[in-house]
Amino acid sequence: MVAIKTSMAARLTIRICAAGESGLQGYLYSSYFDKTVPFSDMLEMLRKMECIYDGLSFPQSTVAYRRFRERGIRQIPLKGADATMAENEKPVRATFVVHVKYRQNATWQGSITWTDKNITRNFRSAFEMLKLMDNAVADSEYVVSPEWVEEEESGS
Repeated sequence: MVAIKTSMAARLTIRICAAGESGLQGYLYSSYFDKTVPFSDMLEMLRKMECIYDGLSFPQSTVAYRRFRERGIRQIPLKGADATMAENEKPVRATFVVHVKYRQNATWQGSITWTDKNITRNFRSAFEMLKLMDNAVADSEYVVSPEWVEEEESGS
C-alpha cells in the first residue's frame, strides 16, 4: 500500500535545545515518519529538512539546484533517528511547527508556529524562517520581539 502524501507530510516540529556561536541546535521531528533527527547548526537543519522534502517529492521544488559535483540521490536522513521526540531528554528552549507549503524561487514559503507563545507567522524564504526562529530563541522567555508581534493593517 502506497502512503498518500498530504500537506501534513510537509510539517516538521523543531525543538531548539541550545543557541550559540554556531547557531541553533536541537532536533526536528517528522510525524509522517514518526522519527526524530538531531542537528548541530542551522545549515545542517536546513539540509536535513530539504532531504526530507526531496525524498517525499513534497512539496515539489520548482528549481533543480546547481552543483559543482554530481551527487547520487539524497536519502532521507533517518539513520540513527530516535523513535519519538519524547525520548530526547535535553531541555528545550523553544518549539516550532514549520509547515513548508511551497518550494518556489529556490527557497521555501510557508508558516511557522512558535508553540510556546502560540504565535504563527508566514515566511517567504528559508532565511526569513531562520531569522524568526533565531529571534524567538534570542529573546527572553517573557518578551515577544517585534517580528512575532502582529503588524497592524493600514486602513487606506
